[in-house]
Amino acid sequence: GAEGDLAQVLLEHYTSIQRYAWTDFCPDAVDYVTNRLRHIRDRQLSISRVDAENVSELHFDGADMIVCTALEHIAHDQEIIKAIPQGTKVALCLPSLMWDGHLRCFQNWDAIAQRYPDLHIRDYVTMGFAKNDYNKKYLLVATKT
Repeated sequence: GAEGDLAQVLLEHYTSIQRYAWTDFCPDAVDYVTNRLRHIRDRQLSISRVDAENVSELHFDGADMIVCTALEHIAHDQEIIKAIPQGTKVALCLPSLMWDGHLRCFQNWDAIAQRYPDLHIRDYVTMGFAKNDYNKKYLLVATKT
């Protein structure tokens, strides 16, 4: 979930989204996003805290798409991917740099495909933020196989 930037953009620009569940493992983030998205009243919006290290707390049934920007912070990332129902679309943003709180980073697309073999990557883009491109983000849309 992070600070709710992506949730706000999606909900404000795509009125076809009727249900949106936002979760994070930080209580302060939950409070912040609850306030930030309080103006969204015309759709089913749930904001909650989850323990991402407890995979049994995560419920993906009925989701059209799972969007995650924090797998690098979660020790059991592969278990989370395995828990997503087959055929579900998945959108991920993964880092290339090891920062505080990151348990892993990725240097190329092959490393991502190797770590998450249950994802069939359908579309992807690499974003760079500096001229020397040392800090990249890997954005992908996949289908859980």
